[in-house]
Amino acid sequence: MMHEFCTYASDSYEARLLAMELVNYVHEHPHSVDYIRCEDNVLVKV
Repeated sequence: MMHEFCTYASDSYEARLLAMELVNYVHEHPHSVDYIRCEDNVLVKV
């Protein structure tokens, strides 16, 4: 089973801490995180 969680963070460490704080399963199983993906901020002019 795979779940995705999206959050804004300044780095991967902060993203992991937020996931551990906000997602009960990750809090109980902190080594269950397979990867943390970083996306560049892309500003789109409208």
